[in-house]
Amino acid sequence: MEVLSISGTLRGTGKKDAKAVRSQGNVPCVIYGVRPEPIHFSTALLNFKDIVYTPDVKFVDIQIGNETIRTILKDVQFHVLTNEVIHADFLEISENKKIVMQIPVSFTGRSVGVSKGGKLLPKMRKLKVKALPKNMPSTINIDITDLDVGKSIRIGDIQAEEYEIMHNKSIPVVSVIATRAMVSAATTAAKK
Repeated sequence: MEVLSISGTLRGTGKKDAKAVRSQGNVPCVIYGVRPEPIHFSTALLNFKDIVYTPDVKFVDIQIGNETIRTILKDVQFHVLTNEVIHADFLEISENKKIVMQIPVSFTGRSVGVSKGGKLLPKMRKLKVKALPKNMPSTINIDITDLDVGKSIRIGDIQAEEYEIMHNKSIPVVSVIATRAMVSAATTAAKK
């Protein structure tokens, strides 16, 4: 998985401190998880461009002083009017402890059903995955080559050896449905 590095500065806590941080063009943040006490820090608003506004999932290495802490973005809050990031929570990860992340789904191949005139209907764009950090995929690739009209690929059909997908196995991830043109052509052929 891709790793993004940002730098941060330790900060105080409380509303006054958070307001002062934001007035300087920075975002108040918190790292929690492994340590007994959370780490309160701030970082530049521009750092969130490649973390929040992207479909990709990344680990985030945060440099605070002489220490680098590997994290994942756990929660982000936006300003109601400007839609700018106003606060972020990061979860520190440990190499021997499983984490849960939302991982994007990618479809590969050309579906047999689409070749026949069907329409590909993705039902899920991201899947909740639990794994050790070293086994966390950056995307879940699903081959749709054999997917025919009226068929679906379900969670249970996905081969996941190094990670666990945290959804019900019967939930469809992608389907191919018949289009109106296919239905009307079949109806016309049946009448002849």
